[in-house]
Amino acid sequence: MLDAFWYQIAYDWILKVGLPTDHAEMVFEAGMIRLYDRSRRDHSIFSIFEDTVPALDRLKAKGFRMAVLSNWDYSIHRVMKLLKLDGYFERIYASLEEGVEKPDPRLFEIMLNGCGVSAGNVIHVGDSPTDDLLGAQNAGIKAVLIDRANEPNLPTRIASLLDLIQVLDCC
Repeated sequence: MLDAFWYQIAYDWILKVGLPTDHAEMVFEAGMIRLYDRSRRDHSIFSIFEDTVPALDRLKAKGFRMAVLSNWDYSIHRVMKLLKLDGYFERIYASLEEGVEKPDPRLFEIMLNGCGVSAGNVIHVGDSPTDDLLGAQNAGIKAVLIDRANEPNLPTRIASLLDLIQVLDCC
């Protein structure tokens, strides 16, 4: 289903620029290689911050259950696997799959129900003051903002995922 969606976008682009539509397959394939083929030297679309794996390793070692809740499409599963991050998480929720996106509290409620946890036992970490902080808070979930730029006047923030360990130790 996802590939059909992206193929249609490639087809529409080709049509819009006036190229023969038989080029759509070539554009689609080139896009898939560029996005998901880690063996290619020119692959640079998806990457992770240096603190991600060490933080996830520490959280997993401490026994924390983790899930992903993202305003993304179906490809998030492919991307998480590509980056070798999928094994850290019990569940991965993409807004496009669930039919609602952050900051709507219903997406957070879907995650809570799917993981079988209550809002009071969850901390949501995200990078958007509106989608993540406000969305989680409206669902009754404590939230922490990852603010790598360390902007002043942003509430409940950390500059690195490694700082999350200290936040959780305090709770």
